[in-house]
Amino acid sequence: MTNYSDYINYFRALADLLLANTPSHRTFYEKGLDEFLNTLTIDGNYPAMLMGRNEFRLTDTGFDNVKKERSISIVIFDHVDDIQDYDKIAVAFDNSENVIDKMYNKLRADKNNPQCADFSKYIDLSNIEVLSVENEGDGNYGYLFELTIQTTHNTNII
Repeated sequence: MTNYSDYINYFRALADLLLANTPSHRTFYEKGLDEFLNTLTIDGNYPAMLMGRNEFRLTDTGFDNVKKERSISIVIFDHVDDIQDYDKIAVAFDNSENVIDKMYNKLRADKNNPQCADFSKYIDLSNIEVLSVENEGDGNYGYLFELTIQTTHNTNII
């Protein structure tokens, strides 16, 4: 059984690997997309990863085959001090895309690695749409992508 905290720990570990996230060099945040789009104030470093709150759906086919389909939103973004400097904005998008490419490759490798988190083999990587996101008020630019993970739900009564 996988819990919300398991996903947080997994994506924090990805930020540790891809963005050098540490307690003293913070690049991983658990905030919602609304906070990113409205007033995201972070005391950290860039590029950064924001893991939005995840949601899930339980589906029951009636044959004791219950699935939990979880949707996880991730934003990778970089900061630009001068929002009128379009060259720097392009670099911020490039930096964010580079991280997403590396993250996708790591997710793909983990999906096929039996030593990784059990849920990683259920990540659907077949068709991920990546959307640009901008918060000009804070000078943050990057991409949002949403992962779908469908696992078997334990139906044992406790």
